[in-house]
Amino acid sequence: MSTERIMELIEIRNRTDKVMSALLWIIISIITLGVGGVVLMYLLIKRRNEHIKRDSELMDAIIEFLDNESKERNIDLRDDLASLRRLREDHTKLERGINSVVWPILNLVLLGLPMFFVYYLLSRDLSAHDSINREYVHTMNDALLKMDKGRVSEPLTVPKRPSSLFMIIGVVLWIVTLIVCFRTYQGARMLPGGIAQGGGLLWGVQVILRNTSSLALIIILIFFMAYWTYIVISDYNIHFKRQWGWEDDLVDRLRR
Repeated sequence: MSTERIMELIEIRNRTDKVMSALLWIIISIITLGVGGVVLMYLLIKRRNEHIKRDSELMDAIIEFLDNESKERNIDLRDDLASLRRLREDHTKLERGINSVVWPILNLVLLGLPMFFVYYLLSRDLSAHDSINREYVHTMNDALLKMDKGRVSEPLTVPKRPSSLFMIIGVVLWIVTLIVCFRTYQGARMLPGGIAQGGGLLWGVQVILRNTSSLALIIILIFFMAYWTYIVISDYNIHFKRQWGWEDDLVDRLRR
């Protein structure tokens, strides 16, 4: 039964572990003036939550399989199973998930500011999950070897990112850009004819974009947001593909 469950959880990965095109979503977000970014945030959070859930269930199924096999074949895996259960318990902290509805809405209302915190959470959780995953696979390999089933390929670590620093830089850059743009707009309204012309959204945008300082800050902010978006999407893609590698190996070992 546990073997069938393992196979089932591996088969559904095409629905949970969605590989996304970072470049395509960056272009969509820019073209739609950030609206596409709201949809992207929803998808990023959703795939994070679904992958963590699938992986937790896969850990449980593997532990059950090893436990049953060790008892049937009278193989001592007590230390290995204890380590796997400890790692599974550590993984429980990630199961709480991130709200995939509230955060995208807040991001739209607050003009992209929450994005930096959400990306921080996504990067932090991936790093923690990837670390647990690699240690879990290493311990699982020790158990498989004792059962004469061979080893699965152990995944390389996902690149470590300074997510806390990225979040601070993003928030500071967002606040500075907002202040400069607001002062540029207010300053233009105080000029002769400014009050008469001001008030309209189009006029305000034109004023801001004609100012060198505000335009430069907007461009820098967009590039930074695009860069971090690329990193978050790509790192999850890398993790998914590396996990699929050892999962495929595991299927082969279970069929022996």
